[in-house]
Amino acid sequence: MVPPVGMDPDHDGNGITAQGDLFLYKARETKSAPARTETYVDGDKSETSSPAKRRRARLHFSWGKFINFFAGHAPEFTNWTSYSGYSSRTKFYTLFFIEASLRSIGDICFCSNPFSGLLILIGMLISCPKVAFLASLNLFAGILTAVLFLKIPLNEVRSGGVTFNNYLAGTVVALIADEDVLFKSPDIIVVSMVMGILTVIIWMGLNGLTASRLEFPLLNAPFHVMLVLYLLSGMASIYKPEDVFQIQGISESPLALNTSLGDEQMNNITRSFNLQETETNLIETTTTLPSALNLRDESLSPLVVEQSVDWEKVLCGIFLAPSQVFGTGNLMTSLLVYIGIFVYSPIMLMQSLTGATIGCLIGVGLSSSLEYEAVYSGSWAYNPLFTSAALGGFFLIFDVRSWLLSIVGSIVTTLTYSAMYKCNAPVLGIPFMVITWLLLPGIPAPEDAFQQDTQKFIQRGPFYRLRLGNITTPEQHRKFIVGGESHVVTEKYKSDQETLPNAQSVNSILPL
Repeated sequence: MVPPVGMDPDHDGNGITAQGDLFLYKARETKSAPARTETYVDGDKSETSSPAKRRRARLHFSWGKFINFFAGHAPEFTNWTSYSGYSSRTKFYTLFFIEASLRSIGDICFCSNPFSGLLILIGMLISCPKVAFLASLNLFAGILTAVLFLKIPLNEVRSGGVTFNNYLAGTVVALIADEDVLFKSPDIIVVSMVMGILTVIIWMGLNGLTASRLEFPLLNAPFHVMLVLYLLSGMASIYKPEDVFQIQGISESPLALNTSLGDEQMNNITRSFNLQETETNLIETTTTLPSALNLRDESLSPLVVEQSVDWEKVLCGIFLAPSQVFGTGNLMTSLLVYIGIFVYSPIMLMQSLTGATIGCLIGVGLSSSLEYEAVYSGSWAYNPLFTSAALGGFFLIFDVRSWLLSIVGSIVTTLTYSAMYKCNAPVLGIPFMVITWLLLPGIPAPEDAFQQDTQKFIQRGPFYRLRLGNITTPEQHRKFIVGGESHVVTEKYKSDQETLPNAQSVNSILPL
């Protein structure tokens, strides 16, 4: 989801910053600093000669590096891992693999931060360690394939945007399989690693297709493609032969995954049994009420219809939403995910909670009393959560207009979820992915690397769309439009367009 982490402005190209390591900076500066130093405060140049003032200046600068080491997209963490592994190839690749893995896990929630990924991983280990282990194997296979076989640049793999789909794919493989199969059959480990290899290959193919004309984010499309292949090819039935297609309440054939059931078939099948809820327990339940899920049946029990909404459980559903992405439905996991999002960006946390709240409230309004459990579990909330975060600060610079667009996107995403839910279609993250694609303004791909560096974003109508190579955090994005920079960038984009030999053909590919 996230483009490669950009190189630090003081980067020397060899993985080391000009100032050096975060923890060795003070020693190196003491060795090389002249007798008199200069500091810059708020853009004003002031000469300092007192040792006490120099110490305070170093302390202030180190605090800035300390924050950049842990928060945001953590650029200083990348500088530290590169510098620490500079003397040894083994140490370098070990640190590289750790950073790429943690950033990949964090990228599932738009958080390219290793500490956000670490918090999510801890949450997974608390709730379901077997699933976390199998998903990590899938991720391990994906990173090795990207580096050794596909030769994807290290900075691109390090950012996590290449392999975050692998962790999702490994999670679903483990959740679909019977619990007795995990760690007892080596076959599922091999299958998971093969899926990791194929997921990265699918990512590379789709990325080349979308990047050739427009800078279009893939989001979790490779994961959905791989999951459909896994289910419909019959591999999933090897490890859960009796129930693999009953996860949608359908047992006739694989083709029935996209088929709605008739009234007679719905009598003994729980309506709320969708894949994302199945990821929590994978236990099919039945109802003894005849035609209880047929909303047109006049014999429906009044006691069921008049059941009131438990608003405390609705609030709990808002906080459970992130864990539904990983199929756990665990409150501790969800809280750790929210903390990880806050470490990356407070604006992202606000947008995530806004989207989850919209999803739960609309879910209460559109659900019958027997379907409130889906709202309470957070299943209605995780798709609008991601749509709100994507449109409200991640791909678009955060302002009032992008905030309103994220609200609209969350509403439409929830309605899309409702339509798929009531048709017994596999929902997963498809509503979030489709609605984000539809509402995200498209921009043309840059002609060369220089154009990508100079154009951090492009104005499309009332919105400011970020270049994929310049995405960091919503807070950092807002600095791009401070001081009239937006006017400069927009004018440069127009001047570049005028110099093209066929500017009209370029305009024809841009969406209105």
